[in-house]
Amino acid sequence: MLKLIKNNDINRDKWDATIRSSLHKNPYGYTFYLDTAFSDWQGLVLNDYAAIVPIISKEKLGFKYLRQPLFCQQLGIYSRTQILKDQLESIGLWLIQNYSYADINWNVDLNSDLVKSERRNNILDLSSDYETLQSQYSKNHLRNIKKFQKSGGTFNIDQQYPIIADLFEKNKGASINTPAKFYSEFLRLASAFNKKNAIQAYKAVIDNELVAGLVTIKIEDFYILMLTASNEKGKKCGAMHALIDYFIRSNCDKSNTLDFEGSDNDNLSRFYKGFGAKDSIYLQIKWNKLPIPLKWIIK
Repeated sequence: MLKLIKNNDINRDKWDATIRSSLHKNPYGYTFYLDTAFSDWQGLVLNDYAAIVPIISKEKLGFKYLRQPLFCQQLGIYSRTQILKDQLESIGLWLIQNYSYADINWNVDLNSDLVKSERRNNILDLSSDYETLQSQYSKNHLRNIKKFQKSGGTFNIDQQYPIIADLFEKNKGASINTPAKFYSEFLRLASAFNKKNAIQAYKAVIDNELVAGLVTIKIEDFYILMLTASNEKGKKCGAMHALIDYFIRSNCDKSNTLDFEGSDNDNLSRFYKGFGAKDSIYLQIKWNKLPIPLKWIIK
């Protein structure tokens, strides 16, 4: 039996136990992430938490719809055992009946005729020792790491995430016209996770100048790479290569996974794979049952 449960009524112990045992678990489904990022989320629950679906919905002009939030790469269905085809179909049918529009990223296929396209994520298992992980690096990555070492650069870790956002905004963000909403949402989420001691800012510095930085969130046994940034000086001396290597060296030999949060961009994916990351495919799913006058308004 499917039931939509309000936020305050969700059994968080049972919910997280299902996430932990799920074949398709990811960091975004845990209550720690959902409670921190989206205080009004709800849960679609099958039977006694045998399968669960986080629901983050909005309403406009009287129509309920589902959108994938910023900094939440994917959600979907999490189940204690292999979910059956008829269960997938019943969940898909319930969602379509209750939400007029959706543009969401999911960890599993709903087995329906909905419009779907494959998206690519890159993840790195950190459970091996550093020497084993480093042996998977590309030759180009190893050369760039040595280049940074020769520059005399240093690393530090703190919680000063706004500085990383500022570095991104002045460099990559400016070149691709990143909207203001991106920065405001990043700062909102980063502040919320910082209050729970779940965020860290890694920095590469040369001659007291910040040349590269990355921000991670720790959710259970996952590290999410929330934001990366570097300036021209950092790019020329391999600072980001060295910084990610420093992160790996600092967090390896433990049962954790680094989620790079991307990428569909071939060049960026190639960069992540240069550290030994593997592809992980998820799905973008869409439907639009809005009346014709509204089909292009809610997007």
